[in-house]
Amino acid sequence: FKQKTAYEIYQCDWSSDVCSSDLNDTRVPAHYHGAVTALTLALMGYAYHMISGCKIRIALPRLALAQPYAYGLGMLLFITGLFVSGLFGAPRKTFGVGWTDNSAVLASMGLMGVGTLLAVIGGAIFVIYSGLTLIKEEKLDG
Repeated sequence: FKQKTAYEIYQCDWSSDVCSSDLNDTRVPAHYHGAVTALTLALMGYAYHMISGCKIRIALPRLALAQPYAYGLGMLLFITGLFVSGLFGAPRKTFGVGWTDNSAVLASMGLMGVGTLLAVIGGAIFVIYSGLTLIKEEKLDG
């Protein structure tokens, strides 16, 4: 693919460039956020498995059960918002939304924000319950 210059991007009609072929938009970061999220969820599950294998009682077990769902759903919303805004030509590494007034892009960016909040809450829950579990270190009976 041919990389566009800054002038070509500036002159581009973003309202008609729905599926740009240069992929210099937010679809690329959506892809690698998905890959990193998959690995993060796997490692969170492995940490939970290792703690259980050491016969340590999990602190806040209901939060521990809800945590991967909160993090996973949050990241799914984040990635979906990032990808959809990329379909409409949202440029990478650009602050704000001053470059568009398209309501679909603005809605997808809002979806991305909701997903971010949910993923941060899920990540904080992981740190809290795993930290408390390791600090208390209450052994299971048997």
